[in-house]
Amino acid sequence: AAARGQIFRMVVITRGMSKVDAGVVFTSTSLFVLVESLARLGADVGIVHHLSGAMAENREKHASNVMLASLVPVAVGATLVGLVMVASASIATAEREFGNPFYYLERQLFAVCLGLVAAGIGMMIPSSVWERLAFPLLLLAFLLLIAVLIPGIGSEINGSRRWVPLGVLNLQISEVTRVLLLTYLASYIVRHQADLKDN
Repeated sequence: AAARGQIFRMVVITRGMSKVDAGVVFTSTSLFVLVESLARLGADVGIVHHLSGAMAENREKHASNVMLASLVPVAVGATLVGLVMVASASIATAEREFGNPFYYLERQLFAVCLGLVAAGIGMMIPSSVWERLAFPLLLLAFLLLIAVLIPGIGSEINGSRRWVPLGVLNLQISEVTRVLLLTYLASYIVRHQADLKDN
């Protein structure tokens, strides 16, 4: 349901955008769906370690595997669609401006690779570390949202100051803060799972 909601929001947001912009939004959001699914899996694994009994542990692991198996294909498919949209919409423009018809596609592929590396690193970090860093990461998310509004740090694109230039790419801070917020929520659920179940 979460993945379907993300796809619906992407369709609504990209109405009226150029195909290149829509493809970039589609691909970047798809990557964060993948990262979110991995974060949710990590949260579930954290919950498993707090449950008692082998049967409960097996049920939670099975639920985690089912969730991952359902979300990852959606994220991968949406990412591929976004790449196709970027390529088909930017070939002529890239050829005219840079002499390379696949210039924008190559940049987008580079961003996809960075996202996959980040997801892999996130999966290798134990859930106990994520729980311990959850609140500092939440504070970092708020600081990033403030920092992007400061001239010289955030760059203004099409009248909006949402991006931080990192040399080879522009990072949209709201996407990063969404993952950090999800990390904090996962930690909160693990720490207060008994109260949440009672309610």
